[in-house]
Amino acid sequence: MSYCELCGSFVREGDYGQSKYICENMNCERANPYWASKKRNELIKPFLEEIEKYSSFSQGVIDFHDVRWIGDGSAEIKLNDGTEFMCHVKKDKFNPFDFPHFEELEINLDEGAIKEIKENMSNLINLHEEMRKVIKKGIRQ
Repeated sequence: MSYCELCGSFVREGDYGQSKYICENMNCERANPYWASKKRNELIKPFLEEIEKYSSFSQGVIDFHDVRWIGDGSAEIKLNDGTEFMCHVKKDKFNPFDFPHFEELEINLDEGAIKEIKENMSNLINLHEEMRKVIKKGIRQ
């Protein structure tokens, strides 16, 4: 049997989609089956505006992956002309931009837009890392 980190009462295991542990003390904030999600949302709120800022660039948007994480970071790039392609960062190399097959893809992007995508993806990766640290620290409190 486990005990609540906040009040010391018994905890039970949450159901699928709920917090992992739920306090049996109804006066405790962790009695809410969704306390961990609520806490996480509070912790990431300050990052959302910056994420929004870096998720777009002059010729489209960057749909950054939180779950399908490849290498140091990955995203689906959607251009204003309807073109969509995947971009992965691994060891400071941007696939497809830094590889010979990029020209074969015939994606209509100038050097300025490519630079913009690389900078924004780097910023999104850094933000993601900062968010993970804040969440890890904050949930344990």
